[in-house]
Amino acid sequence: MATVIKRGGKREKFSPSKIKKSIAGAARKAKVSAKTKKELEETAKEVVAKFKERKLIKSAEIRRAVLAKLGRKAKTVAAAWKVVERKKLKAMKKNKAGKF
Repeated sequence: MATVIKRGGKREKFSPSKIKKSIAGAARKAKVSAKTKKELEETAKEVVAKFKERKLIKSAEIRRAVLAKLGRKAKTVAAAWKVVERKKLKAMKKNKAGKF
Protein backbone atom coordinates (compact mmCIF):
# COMPACT_ATOMS: atom_id res chain seq x y z
CA MET A 1 0.00 0.00 0.00
CA ALA A 2 1.11 3.55 -0.68
CA THR A 3 2.42 6.13 1.74
CA VAL A 4 1.24 9.74 1.65
CA ILE A 5 3.67 12.56 2.33
CA LYS A 6 1.75 15.39 3.99
CA ARG A 7 2.49 19.12 3.64
CA GLY A 8 4.63 19.22 6.77
CA GLY A 9 6.62 16.14 5.77
CA LYS A 10 4.75 13.70 8.00
CA ARG A 11 4.04 10.33 6.39
CA GLU A 12 0.96 8.19 6.76
CA LYS A 13 -0.60 5.16 5.17
CA PHE A 14 -2.72 5.90 2.09
CA SER A 15 -6.37 5.81 3.11
CA PRO A 16 -8.89 5.47 0.27
CA SER A 17 -11.69 6.07 2.77
CA LYS A 18 -10.39 9.60 3.47
CA ILE A 19 -10.80 10.53 -0.19
CA LYS A 20 -14.25 8.98 -0.36
CA LYS A 21 -15.37 10.69 2.86
CA SER A 22 -14.06 14.10 1.82
CA ILE A 23 -15.83 13.97 -1.54
CA ALA A 24 -19.06 12.75 0.09
CA GLY A 25 -18.84 15.52 2.68
CA ALA A 26 -18.34 18.17 0.00
CA ALA A 27 -21.32 16.76 -1.91
CA ARG A 28 -23.48 17.07 1.22
CA LYS A 29 -22.27 20.62 1.80
CA ALA A 30 -23.01 21.54 -1.84
CA LYS A 31 -26.48 19.93 -1.51
CA VAL A 32 -26.32 18.07 -4.80
CA SER A 33 -28.84 15.52 -6.02
CA ALA A 34 -28.72 11.83 -5.13
CA LYS A 35 -27.79 11.07 -8.74
CA THR A 36 -24.80 13.42 -8.56
CA LYS A 37 -23.74 11.91 -5.23
CA LYS A 38 -23.76 8.47 -6.84
CA GLU A 39 -21.65 9.75 -9.75
CA LEU A 40 -19.21 11.26 -7.29
CA GLU A 41 -18.75 7.90 -5.59
CA GLU A 42 -17.39 6.71 -8.92
CA THR A 43 -15.16 9.78 -9.08
CA ALA A 44 -13.70 8.90 -5.69
CA LYS A 45 -13.03 5.35 -6.90
CA GLU A 46 -11.22 6.73 -9.97
CA VAL A 47 -8.96 8.91 -7.81
CA VAL A 48 -8.22 6.04 -5.44
CA ALA A 49 -7.38 3.73 -8.35
CA LYS A 50 -4.95 6.31 -9.73
CA PHE A 51 -2.84 6.26 -6.56
CA LYS A 52 -3.42 2.82 -5.06
CA GLU A 53 -0.44 1.09 -6.67
CA ARG A 54 2.12 3.84 -6.05
CA LYS A 55 4.64 3.66 -3.23
CA LEU A 56 4.85 7.38 -2.37
CA ILE A 57 2.27 10.09 -3.00
CA LYS A 58 2.36 13.76 -2.06
CA SER A 59 -0.87 14.99 -0.54
CA ALA A 60 -0.80 17.86 -3.04
CA GLU A 61 -1.03 15.32 -5.88
CA ILE A 62 -4.15 13.83 -4.33
CA ARG A 63 -5.63 17.31 -3.90
CA ARG A 64 -5.00 18.20 -7.55
CA ALA A 65 -6.50 14.93 -8.76
CA VAL A 66 -9.62 15.31 -6.63
CA LEU A 67 -10.17 18.93 -7.67
CA ALA A 68 -9.59 18.13 -11.35
CA LYS A 69 -12.19 15.35 -11.29
CA LEU A 70 -14.68 17.41 -9.28
CA GLY A 71 -14.14 20.43 -11.51
CA ARG A 72 -15.22 18.40 -14.53
CA LYS A 73 -18.13 16.62 -12.87
CA ALA A 74 -19.54 18.98 -10.23
CA LYS A 75 -18.10 22.47 -9.87
CA THR A 76 -20.27 23.25 -6.84
CA VAL A 77 -18.84 20.23 -5.04
CA ALA A 78 -15.29 21.29 -5.95
CA ALA A 79 -16.00 24.73 -4.46
CA ALA A 80 -17.44 23.18 -1.29
CA TRP A 81 -14.40 20.89 -1.02
CA LYS A 82 -12.09 23.91 -1.16
CA VAL A 83 -14.09 25.71 1.56
CA VAL A 84 -13.84 22.74 3.92
CA GLU A 85 -10.14 22.36 3.13
CA ARG A 86 -9.47 26.04 3.92
CA LYS A 87 -11.31 25.75 7.25
CA LYS A 88 -9.25 22.71 8.23
CA LEU A 89 -6.01 24.43 7.25
CA LYS A 90 -6.95 27.53 9.21
CA ALA A 91 -7.77 25.42 12.29
CA MET A 92 -4.43 23.58 11.99
CA LYS A 93 -2.52 26.85 11.80
CA LYS A 94 -4.42 28.20 14.80
CA ASN A 95 -3.61 25.07 16.84
CA LYS A 96 0.08 25.28 15.94
CA ALA A 97 0.23 28.99 16.77
CA GLY A 98 -1.16 28.33 20.25
CA LYS A 99 1.49 25.72 21.12
CA PHE A 100 4.92 26.67 22.44
